[in-house]
Amino acid sequence: PLLFTEAEGYAVVRARYWELLTDLLVESFYRPIADWCSAHGKLFTGHLKGEENPFFQLSYSGSCFHVLRELTVPGIDALERFPGNHFYPRIAHSLAVQQGRGSCLVEACGGGGWGVSPETFVNYIEWLAGHGLDVFVLHLCQYRLNTHAVHDWPPSMPLHLTWREAFPAVLDQLHRRAASRPDLRATRPELLIVTPTRGVMAAFDPRDAMVINEHNGAGVPDTASGRISNAFVQLVQDCHASGIHYELTEERTIEEIGVIRDGALIIGERAYDRVLLAEGCVWNETADGTTVVERMRRAGVRVLEAKEWAAGLATVPARTASASLPDDRRSDRGRPVPMVSSAWHAHMPSTNRLALSFREAAGGTLVAEVETEALPGQPAVELILLDEARQLSVNGHPLTSRPAEEGWRYPVPPDVFRAGGKVVVELVPCAGSESDPVAFLAGDFLVRSLSGYEEKDARQWMTAGPFRLVPPERLDAGDLIASGLPFCAEPVLLATTLRLDAAVDRVRLQLTGVHGDAARLAVDGRDLGWCWGPEWTVDLPDGLKAGEHEVAVRLVPSTYNVYGPHRHLDGDRHLVSPDQYRGVKNFADRPEAPACTLGDRWHFVKWGIAGNVRLLAVDDR
Repeated sequence: PLLFTEAEGYAVVRARYWELLTDLLVESFYRPIADWCSAHGKLFTGHLKGEENPFFQLSYSGSCFHVLRELTVPGIDALERFPGNHFYPRIAHSLAVQQGRGSCLVEACGGGGWGVSPETFVNYIEWLAGHGLDVFVLHLCQYRLNTHAVHDWPPSMPLHLTWREAFPAVLDQLHRRAASRPDLRATRPELLIVTPTRGVMAAFDPRDAMVINEHNGAGVPDTASGRISNAFVQLVQDCHASGIHYELTEERTIEEIGVIRDGALIIGERAYDRVLLAEGCVWNETADGTTVVERMRRAGVRVLEAKEWAAGLATVPARTASASLPDDRRSDRGRPVPMVSSAWHAHMPSTNRLALSFREAAGGTLVAEVETEALPGQPAVELILLDEARQLSVNGHPLTSRPAEEGWRYPVPPDVFRAGGKVVVELVPCAGSESDPVAFLAGDFLVRSLSGYEEKDARQWMTAGPFRLVPPERLDAGDLIASGLPFCAEPVLLATTLRLDAAVDRVRLQLTGVHGDAARLAVDGRDLGWCWGPEWTVDLPDGLKAGEHEVAVRLVPSTYNVYGPHRHLDGDRHLVSPDQYRGVKNFADRPEAPACTLGDRWHFVKWGIAGNVRLLAVDDR
């Protein structure tokens, strides 16, 4: 009963109970695997559930620190696509350096959504690498992209991203930037922060855990254990904001394997002369009635209390951070070069797409209807299905599939789209297929919204539709979505003319007013490579002569525009679950979201170039 009631002695009983469960988990599961791996020359790696804060991890594994000590390569799970708090990535690093492990691992980007871009990916990986993580496992890369795979906690990286061709360049940039990143492993830490794991255990009521978000640990309640956990995470946030090189441990680790010697606390291969105790830490007394904290203080270890820290009374000198950024992170470096550029001209992609939206009809048949104007010539339109159909017809014409790299392709008779009017697609799915299959019409056409577009936010457009297929015509380079390419999966070629009054050297070209995931640039037919936000810059070849030069840009759209979920109320969210494609509210949604999260608006990430080319003369390229 003391797990649920606060009678005499409950704190001691709860702490012992959760530490015992942690020991049983280690002894019965993790240690046998670790022993087998050691006997067979294998590395043992993995991550736990609930690393994001001490309250969250308690009911899943008790103590992350105690469990992950068993792994050769300790790991954490970093979900979504934006940085989280600065506690949980530092767990794996701290254990690795303390235990003398060669590496520490992160599974990254789970559920980050198809809207992940090179910019968000680079920022996310740099955040993780900045915490000392050095082995990266991306969640996930699908073997085959069927409907289930599209919906299954996307993205599928890198093979199914619109910007997959740029992925090697993205990795090259991360590799170059690693040289300017502080090496946490090679430098002595300035501070050891003690996680109040036992303190959270001692105050923990299991019923309190029912209110937290089971995906990322958000919503820790305002209870005794919740307050300890929240205060600790904020303490770590404050230390990180101060630029301090900190590492982490917990009460039990110090008591069981910590060594106090020469004015320092030694844990494995790391020595700490400053130890910061989070509020709520609970210490066991030894036979002489003292605690390890008292012994540290007697030995000359500087032990700091969280309250002292919060009051600014316990300062620790922070590293001197460089005020300058590496060259490829400084979008404003260099002085402008006089030049003139003409307006952008956009070329139609080889194939455009319209995503089909099905409704269920009699007998399990799925039906989609599309309005189309008459398309000229012999329109070569295909149906692309990510799942093979048992039967498929368009306006009553049975279709047969042909092999394709992407799902199954069904050529449509040209007469269907040459005549215009309503096109009816009827699909009988194979047994076990998804009820909302991913399917597209693909061909040489534009997709117009009859109701127009309005701005959802700085990144997204939205429209109520409906959509109509129309013949190709001039595109607006600044807004390729409204021009008729909302579902397009291919880059669009945009071109402009650059006129220089004099020859230039050591110059960087910058695109402005850009919406898209990545761009590949060429000048006068010479390939200059990939760029992406926020810089959107490439180096120009030296000796660029005066006169006119042709600038060509292959601008890549967001993968979200292809795979959605287009009609989710929030459009492109930072976290995407399978239920969001079905409109079923779940822990990946806002707490205040309605029970049905599908709306009547379609959402698309903006795409196009509305600004001019800029040239920057660079002295430090």
